[in-house]
Order: sequence, then C-alpha cells, then structure tokens
Amino acid sequence: MVGAMDSSTLRQLRNECRAIGTSAASITEASTDGLAASDAAVLYATRMLGLPLVEVAELTGVSVRRLGRQRNHAIAVVVA
Repeated sequence: MVGAMDSSTLRQLRNECRAIGTSAASITEASTDGLAASDAAVLYATRMLGLPLVEVAELTGVSVRRLGRQRNHAIAVVVA
C-alpha cells in the first residue's frame, strides 16, 4: 500500500534523487534492486528533504508507525 502517493509523485521523487548526488542515487538504484517505491519515497522525504515522519504522515495519510517501518526497510536495502 502506497498511501496517498501516486505513481507520478514517486517518479518525480526518483528523478529528483538522481539530481541530488550519491546518497540519493543509492536510493534510486536500490529501488530497482527490490526497494519498494513507497519505501524509497519515505527515505527520500525524511533523509534528503529533512521532513519529520509526522509531517510525512500528515501529507500522505499513512501512519507514523508504518512510515517508520518503511524508512527502516529502505535503509536496510540501501546499505546492504
């Protein structure tokens, strides 16, 4: 379940990731290696844009707890 994020938003986040640098590129690459787009979007929003999980939850309608799990999973995939 992606929540309120649609495919064009996720595609835009991936495109912006490529422009930021090595860390963001790692997120994008991991998304083709088994990282769900929604997990990558949460990681991008919280680590690259600096948004707190609470704000992302308010924007997406997804619980803070679920977003935290998604972010942790994304980090595990990226550093693996």
